[in-house]
Amino acid sequence: MKSLNKYVGIAGILTGVALLLELVFFMASGFTTTKIADPTQAITLIQDKVVLLRIATFFGFSGAIISIPYIAGLAAKLRAKAPARATAVLYFGIVGSVGHGLVALSYYLGFPLLITLSIHHLAQAINSWGGFLAITAGFQGLGNLLLGLMLGLAGLSIIKIKEDLPQGVGWVGVAAGITAILGVITTATPLKAIGYATYIPSIFLAILFNIWVGRRLLISDQSWLSS
Repeated sequence: MKSLNKYVGIAGILTGVALLLELVFFMASGFTTTKIADPTQAITLIQDKVVLLRIATFFGFSGAIISIPYIAGLAAKLRAKAPARATAVLYFGIVGSVGHGLVALSYYLGFPLLITLSIHHLAQAINSWGGFLAITAGFQGLGNLLLGLMLGLAGLSIIKIKEDLPQGVGWVGVAAGITAILGVITTATPLKAIGYATYIPSIFLAILFNIWVGRRLLISDQSWLSS
């Protein structure tokens, strides 16, 4: 059981690191909301920065895969004292990870196709960008919303249980969940400035939560995964 505990902790740390690297490479590529909102700028950016973007998206879908055993282990830890919330953490987290992974994998596979199309039919590539962006935005919204709920519920459970994991990580989880949810529900509303303001903080809070929890699970000597 201790070895399983160790592997869940490693998965949590790797989930946080993968998310951090995904963000770093996206930022290095210049992939901003302003640029992707303009099809011409977006296609040009993809052509010029495809290597950085593919590295970013590789970390994106890899991290989503790695997060599944981590989320399952975290839910198992919470189940004894908060069974209902633990179940919600499990399902919200896994489905949210799938949503996040679909965005990254769609970019990873789709960007080279768009580049090839732009070489022969630039107008078609530009015209197809809006539909591609709308589909991936839906995946991203689903992923961010459910992962936000997962983080918030996990953080709340940690605060209430007051065992094994520190209270501070619980508050980080709650803050990460609230900011992620705000980023989704304020999109294309008069409050969209709030969404823009909370987007990057929500990612850093999620990174901190995942690495902190993963580290605590890694060094824990309690067999909390036993049935």
